[in-house]
Amino acid sequence: RTGADAQLSGVIVVDEPGQRTPRDRIFLLGAWTDSASSELNRRRNRELFVINGRAWPLTDRIQYEQGDSVRWRVVNTTTDAHPMHLHGTHFQAFRRGDGRADTILSARDPVHTEYLAAGGTMQLGWQANRLGNWLFHCTEPAHIAARGTLGFPPQMTPMDPAGTPAMGGLVSGVEVLRLEDDTATPPPLPEPSRRIRMVLRRNVGSTPYRPYYGVAVTDTGFDAVEELGQRAGAPIVLTRGEHVSIMVHNRTPEPTSIHWHGMEVDSYYDGVAGFSGIRPEVAPAIAPNDSFEVRMTPSRSGTFHYHAHANERHQRAGLVGAVVVTDQAN
Repeated sequence: RTGADAQLSGVIVVDEPGQRTPRDRIFLLGAWTDSASSELNRRRNRELFVINGRAWPLTDRIQYEQGDSVRWRVVNTTTDAHPMHLHGTHFQAFRRGDGRADTILSARDPVHTEYLAAGGTMQLGWQANRLGNWLFHCTEPAHIAARGTLGFPPQMTPMDPAGTPAMGGLVSGVEVLRLEDDTATPPPLPEPSRRIRMVLRRNVGSTPYRPYYGVAVTDTGFDAVEELGQRAGAPIVLTRGEHVSIMVHNRTPEPTSIHWHGMEVDSYYDGVAGFSGIRPEVAPAIAPNDSFEVRMTPSRSGTFHYHAHANERHQRAGLVGAVVVTDQAN
């Protein structure tokens, strides 16, 4: 269904006998569009994706205390698939459904992103151990882009009055708070044992209408040679448990931020400008010709990636690359 009729959807939850979970939070994903998605129709003029009837920044801001066990149910009533990503931690998917059957999933490794097909449902859980502000959102750039009234294209560049690149659509905010009786002072950040320099810049051939951006990564402080066209940035190889400083220099013509997708970093360094952090201290956007230092100590080995988390349909033209975290050497 499309248009206003697409919002006439609700959720029915059927619990197992004796297993009612009243603290489950429900996310109903909807879309107010001028046409349904299909293999033959990928272009829409009006497109507004919503969670429980609202688009970011008007979606619910959910608060938990540190240590809470969180249970969510996510229901996709749209004709689009949505890879749903949780910042700052990993979660466990317990059940999945397709509109005809609901299946209990066998034990598997926790994930930070779960693919939710059109008409699909899932139940997931995670532990709210990491303080600060975090996002839960679709990773398809078109589904989290700022839109105008009722989903029509915006009339202006999607920037808020402070100049921070805006988001919209399928995004919800989560805040993990300290326990009321927790008065401990956070420990100071460890001194980095390794320093990395990351330069975001325009590549040869870039125009305002078709940007070709690139990323230079170096431990020596020298820039890599400017490249031609659009391509993924250089990979960053880290060691689990290593204290790292990454100085991000923005030489593009617009504000930006860098998110460390799937990595469990402190909230302030998570890369959502104007949101990441612990109130009242939140991270700013990286203005043109400015820089921002990211501190991290990778706690999980694996393959991850970094990418621009601002005006993504525009900036992901090159501001993306791999992060490989290896186990500590014996």
